[in-house]
Amino acid sequence: MQRVEMRGGEGVGLPGYDGVVEATRATSFVPAGLSVWEMGVDKDPAGKATDDYTTRTANPLGVDMATTTFVFVTPRRWRKKKDWEQKRREEGKWKDVRVLDADDIEQALEEAAAVRIWLSELLDMPALGAVTIEDWWRGFSGGFDPRLTPAVVLAGRENEAAELLRRLSPDVGKTFIKAASVDDGLAFAACTMLAQEPDGAEPMLSRSLVVHDGITLRRLDSASRLLILLPYEEHLQREAQQIANHHVVFVVTEGDATIELPPLDHLTLEAALRDAGVPDADLSRYVRAGNKSLLALQRVSAKSGQPGPDEWANDLSDRLVRRAWLAGAWSQLRSGDVEVLEALTGGLPEDIEERLQSVIRQPDPLFTRVGSTWAVVSPEDSWRTARHAIREADLEALERAVQTVLASVDPSLDLPPDERWTAEIYGKVRVHSTDLRKGLARSIALLGSHGDEARLAGGRSARQWAERVVWSLLRRANEDLSAQLWASIEDVLPLLAEAAPDVFLRFAAEAVSGDDPLLAKLFQDQSDSWQVSSPHTGLLWALECVAWSSHHLGFATEILARLAELDPGGKLSNRPESSLQGIFRPWLPQTSAPAETRISTLDALLERHEDVTWKLLLSLLPEHHAVGMPTHKPRFRDWAGEGERAVTYGEYFGVVEAIAERVLRLAAAEPARWTEVITEFDRLPEASRIAAIADLENLNTEGLSEDESRAIWSALEDFIRRHREFPDADWSVAEEWLTSLAAIADRVRPARASEQHRWLFDDWHPDLAASLRDDFDAREREVDLARQRAVAQIIAEEGFPAVMALAQAAKLPWAVGSALARSGGEFDMEALSLLDSEDTSLVQFADGFARIRGGREAPMVRQWVERFDGRPVAQARLLLTLDDVQDAWAMLANLPDEVDSAYWAEFAPYGRGADFPHASETARQLLRHGRAAMAVDALSLYARRDAVEVDVVVDALNEFGSAEDPEVGRVSEHDLTTLLDYLRAHDVDESVLARLEWKFLPALHDESRAKSLQRLMARDPASFVQLIEYAFRPSDQRDVSEPPRVDPGLAANAYRLLREWRRVPGTNDDGVVEQEKLESWLRDVRALLSETGHLELGELQIGEVFAHSPSESDGTFPARAVRNVLEAAPNDRFERGFIIGLHNKRGVTSRGMTDGGKQEYDLAQQYDTWAERVEATHPRTAGALRSVADSYRNEGRRNDEEARRFLEGMDL
Repeated sequence: MQRVEMRGGEGVGLPGYDGVVEATRATSFVPAGLSVWEMGVDKDPAGKATDDYTTRTANPLGVDMATTTFVFVTPRRWRKKKDWEQKRREEGKWKDVRVLDADDIEQALEEAAAVRIWLSELLDMPALGAVTIEDWWRGFSGGFDPRLTPAVVLAGRENEAAELLRRLSPDVGKTFIKAASVDDGLAFAACTMLAQEPDGAEPMLSRSLVVHDGITLRRLDSASRLLILLPYEEHLQREAQQIANHHVVFVVTEGDATIELPPLDHLTLEAALRDAGVPDADLSRYVRAGNKSLLALQRVSAKSGQPGPDEWANDLSDRLVRRAWLAGAWSQLRSGDVEVLEALTGGLPEDIEERLQSVIRQPDPLFTRVGSTWAVVSPEDSWRTARHAIREADLEALERAVQTVLASVDPSLDLPPDERWTAEIYGKVRVHSTDLRKGLARSIALLGSHGDEARLAGGRSARQWAERVVWSLLRRANEDLSAQLWASIEDVLPLLAEAAPDVFLRFAAEAVSGDDPLLAKLFQDQSDSWQVSSPHTGLLWALECVAWSSHHLGFATEILARLAELDPGGKLSNRPESSLQGIFRPWLPQTSAPAETRISTLDALLERHEDVTWKLLLSLLPEHHAVGMPTHKPRFRDWAGEGERAVTYGEYFGVVEAIAERVLRLAAAEPARWTEVITEFDRLPEASRIAAIADLENLNTEGLSEDESRAIWSALEDFIRRHREFPDADWSVAEEWLTSLAAIADRVRPARASEQHRWLFDDWHPDLAASLRDDFDAREREVDLARQRAVAQIIAEEGFPAVMALAQAAKLPWAVGSALARSGGEFDMEALSLLDSEDTSLVQFADGFARIRGGREAPMVRQWVERFDGRPVAQARLLLTLDDVQDAWAMLANLPDEVDSAYWAEFAPYGRGADFPHASETARQLLRHGRAAMAVDALSLYARRDAVEVDVVVDALNEFGSAEDPEVGRVSEHDLTTLLDYLRAHDVDESVLARLEWKFLPALHDESRAKSLQRLMARDPASFVQLIEYAFRPSDQRDVSEPPRVDPGLAANAYRLLREWRRVPGTNDDGVVEQEKLESWLRDVRALLSETGHLELGELQIGEVFAHSPSESDGTFPARAVRNVLEAAPNDRFERGFIIGLHNKRGVTSRGMTDGGKQEYDLAQQYDTWAERVEATHPRTAGALRSVADSYRNEGRRNDEEARRFLEGMDL
């Protein structure tokens, strides 16, 4: 049919035909060509038909009656319909006239089985044995909460969906879909149809039937209209194979298939579930289930509320499976795990393997396997089934396993904290995997959390069993005075705390008490190691977990407060104070305790841990743009559920006001705390601000010490200035508050001007009361004026000694000197006489004075130099204030050598301008006075402008590092590479460059920087062999106890250069490897290596550099000359080195958590392609390339396993 227009519902009452159909060929009920249709349900079908016929004949509404068939349809039986048809045909008005009555409709439904079944469902009279796929999907998707959507089912399966549509397009055929379950396959088929545009979906859906029994299947085979049949039960497949007249879609769970459904794509599935309405908190659980099967997803759906499948109960009735479930997770590659599983289950490894293999083949399996690791899919969900199966003997066996695994001390703790990253190198590793440790701990936590549902003999419960196990474990931990057992269980401590919170808190409290608390030893992140970890983090997470319980909040935070007192500080951000802040954060509390309980708990902490709680209260005050991180949540207990409700405004402000009230009360009791309160004044709620100002106004200033009074005044002034400078900032308080604070500041203002103005000299850019932040120059002028006025006032009120004292106390002594110089006072000699003082603060003060007072020009400085005759240091420092170095050097030439030495000992090349013309002479003088590091720094600074002499650069680099130099830290890798690049650009002899590169190789971390050395090695066989000698002992030197004959630093340098060598010998300037040159180099090198006893090591190293060969112009790799060498080699050492080099050249990689091994598979494909292109002419090379491809495929599979571990939630 080319065109079908049929009105439905109330549409039949509208003007026009009830239907218009255009068909290319006739069927039993539809005429060929154009036909117009009228319908009626009247009791008198003849009367209705005649009325419609008469009306349409009088006004056919634009159709050509001579080419159009008139059809009348009635759901009633009309015995004389044929007579009526014949009479109208004889009139000759229409091409033909047809009548369809109830008998015709019944016959049509018999032929159109899909329509008949659809109609029966619509009339709530379901057909036996089959349903439309649309109705099947409606019922299946409704069992999910939220309702399952096609986007979820098709996540990452776009190619498979397109293939299914392509295969369904022929009239007759068979398609096999391999899926996790029949429901998964049917859902995929239904969603593939539903996801089409309506014009494509409707015809396909209308003829697709899900069939439940064989009889219906056979009956449907005789239907005249083409159907798409989907047998629901796998046992129907044999009968379905006999279907000859329709398209059959088989869903299989094993064997070969036309379309094999991949697991749902993680990211696409996550997005689809989120769009469907799954809350973010449940997403990871839904995604993990969806990656198993839709049945697993349906199980985790809250709406289904169903227990695990029947297979779970059957499996858990088996002791081996049940006890493996209690183990939780393990690795088959860890001998310790295998031994524990044998003892726990009583089965041999092969028996366990065979039994569990049958379990994981189910659509919603109890276990999953990734690589060598087994794990329970969802302990929470399967608990509802397992709780009825667990026996006392099971828990006895589990307890033995727990004590064996969790009570063993981690061998890596024998190493110092900063060396524990080397534990695997020294064999200091656990015999049991982390998977088994966490699997056992999860089982204990599950039994402790829900164990009251599992009753044991004698009236005991599994919860009591879990408490006893944790009690035994932690008792042993407290008996270990080294705290190593506590440190060993830190990775599972949150789960143990969840299992038995009261037991955990009791033993933790005991371990933080006394003069030498045991748990203080867990803080181990104070070292300078690059890899920092500390076992105290697991303890904090355990306490955070328990604090979610309102019942345990007080005890948990009491221990955290004690730990905060014990905390020595460290590099990690996980600190007890941070945990307390997270738990009590007013706008996002990490506990289920109501506000009243949280405040009461804070009061209790104040009584016993006042200093810690004071800091905590201040941190809890409101702050702009606050960020809060979630604390560790319980996995099995519902403690967090109540606490995750939204905090109301009323609750939030109530908590904040309670906190602020306590802050003010504590400050009133100890006035020294007011400085901290003032600093946080803008974070106080309005009522608390009013109270704070009242308290400060009533403060007994006479009872304050001078230091307390000065600190309060300084805090007030800093606060006022900062807020007045930024009046329009969202954090700035209104002027009326600042006015009140200013009045309080006046009451405690220091009497001495030097104290009042010190703040101006403690910051390069001090806050000013005026808002000048957008005009930097104006702001700096204002700062200079303020400093000048301040010094003038100090001079007037306190005299020059007070200015000196200010310079000694201030953070910027030079600023005091500069301000004094600008103030115009007559203190030249007093200030300048301090230039050679032993006090560095006073020297900086005098220097700042001299630079401003002398104007950085020669006339004034010359006079001063003459007046300080006999004081060489003072004279030198005066000369250093001159901007024009030529003026200084001219005066210096006429002064004693002591002045010259003092001048160059302190000369700094900075700030001389981009076009400083005396950089080379400056460097020469610095070198002459033993300051090679400063010379190198100066040359690097000005080499960028091509303003230095090449020979000076070479001299400076030669001298630098040759002796102890206190300024060596000034020189960076960037300085060295800048100068080496400068020399290369000026065609310095390559031997000179190679020597310098060798000297500075330890400081050059970019492998491309040693270009000359690399060229030298590739050109000169003797140089390469010498490096091999430096880096390695001869192959025949077996006595490792004999000390090496080469300096360790020299050996390390050589080894590093060999590792970074990238230039293949024989490579010309065009990047082509020349065969003759390469072979000549190899002959000479092999002869020299044989003489030194390094032939084997040398050939391996040469093989490694072959990995960096260029490709040929046709894309083949490696270069033909290298391939020829590999083929002709008398042994496999070149090949082995080549393979090692290919692996090492890859470097560091990064990938997403779910990416798996795609990068490695792409690399394997590249190496396979290279191998294929050279295998006919260079088979040994091709073999090496295929070996690398195979290793990358293996690595890709390992990365696939890591991705699957993440998707399966194994590391949670």
